[in-house]
Amino acid sequence: KGIATKTNAVTITGITASPTGDDTNGKGTPDDPYKTLVKALAESADNDTIVLLDGTYNEAWPVAVPANRTIKGSSMSGTKLQGPGGVNGLNFAGKASVADFSMTGFNVALHTLTGTFSAERVSVKSSTIGLLLQGDTLATVNDSQFDENNIGIYVLNTSKLTMNNTSISNNTNIGMLAAQDTEATVTNSHFDSNTAYGVGATNNAVLS
Repeated sequence: KGIATKTNAVTITGITASPTGDDTNGKGTPDDPYKTLVKALAESADNDTIVLLDGTYNEAWPVAVPANRTIKGSSMSGTKLQGPGGVNGLNFAGKASVADFSMTGFNVALHTLTGTFSAERVSVKSSTIGLLLQGDTLATVNDSQFDENNIGIYVLNTSKLTMNNTSISNNTNIGMLAAQDTEATVTNSHFDSNTAYGVGATNNAVLS
């Protein structure tokens, strides 16, 4: 634990995983990484960062992410979380941050129930819902892509979303929907070619 790792020209401290690693004999270091995200999370503690080296991760989905964790890939195009279809991907129930990876083939790729959540430079495709915010989640999304899903982003209950510089395009149903007593603030983002509609608000949701 606590190994300095350089990704995207930024030195961070984290527990490292790689598809070529070893969950049995690995040490969670850049030179001797674990194989799976699940193992890295199991070895983590509060405020740890899980560093995912480039490659494709076929995990035992869904993966429950403990509170106060950061999951950081090496690049949005190179670090790939692959789902089998029909199951959730990453489930969050507390403070969490994710960055620099892609997800494909999930029911709900990113699912939050409470706490604060941030996503930067994350791509989600070919999933039923790219990002589902429930409970009282306070979320920020920057520089990300939610394209070619059924619904790109769904905001429910009393969650609040602030989104900037994000693409929500070519979703087969809805680009982004805010419902119930939610709030969503969107700036400098691109909605295009979503089949039903690009962005909408129902019930008491506030969209700006």
